[in-house]
Amino acid sequence: WFFAVVSLWLITVFGSYLPHMFADHWSKMNNDEEMPTKNHMMERPEAKEQDFHVQLSGEVIPNKPSDLFIQLHDSSGKPITDLQISHERILHVILVSEDLEEFLHVHPEDNPSNREYDLAGYGIQVKLTKAGRYRVLVDASRKSSGEVSDTVWVNVGIDEDSSGEPVFIKKDLRLNRIFKEYDVSLQLSPQNPPKSGDKTQLSYFIRDRKNGNPIFDIEQYLGADIHLAVMPIDLAIIVHTHGVIWVPPDNPNAGISFPEIRANYIFPYPGIWKMYGQFKHQGKVVTTDFMVEVAAGDLENKMMAPHMDDNGH
Repeated sequence: WFFAVVSLWLITVFGSYLPHMFADHWSKMNNDEEMPTKNHMMERPEAKEQDFHVQLSGEVIPNKPSDLFIQLHDSSGKPITDLQISHERILHVILVSEDLEEFLHVHPEDNPSNREYDLAGYGIQVKLTKAGRYRVLVDASRKSSGEVSDTVWVNVGIDEDSSGEPVFIKKDLRLNRIFKEYDVSLQLSPQNPPKSGDKTQLSYFIRDRKNGNPIFDIEQYLGADIHLAVMPIDLAIIVHTHGVIWVPPDNPNAGISFPEIRANYIFPYPGIWKMYGQFKHQGKVVTTDFMVEVAAGDLENKMMAPHMDDNGH
């Protein structure tokens, strides 16, 4: 009887605890901003679901300035009215074409004739050169909850029935490219290709294209040394983040031989990812884009890619 009672107690305790433990393990992997390291789980507060939803209206015509109107609401349908300025703007709106060839980063304040609309609505003006589907990220900061974002699709010059047509994406893994007057290199560390679930350092090196000299006088663009938009090629997610100019920690006043803009990112799952970066020099904003192939990390770091958009495609 003693062994029977002990066995029943073990089945009761571990039968309920172990499934809950593993469910909690995977829940944290899917919701934490930072993925766990190779050797241990990172103890972080459980991530809260963002109660921030975007609705777009307005017709966008290729090669013509067009107005898009953005309505913001919470899960109960109430308008969001507690936005605060983040990186010098009330909203950051990023548009990326489905073939990853066209990129736009705009704000309501860019249009001098724009005004704040009723019921937390904001207008932006865009000019997109090609027809097709575009993924739209709306990035903001709320006084009640801090940084929030949402992504939606918008059709440009096509009807809803054409949104399922095949899209061809050009694969280009070069990490040294020319953008206007600048020769820009991207370095990935500690390894290339990076592994999903591991922290990857993205280092940008910028030279003058004509003479090869490093560019030391990078200017702040909207409160950051570089703005980055990171996305998988299926545009399931878009992350808007920033980088800073690296300064030697031991002797900040010693200067450096070559300027480096650094940002850290953890790719949540393997595959091909694209990164748009924007920096400012001599009053001009320069847009860069690089593509990287991310390898699968250790088993505990692997995640399934969310291959589903707002319409269930």
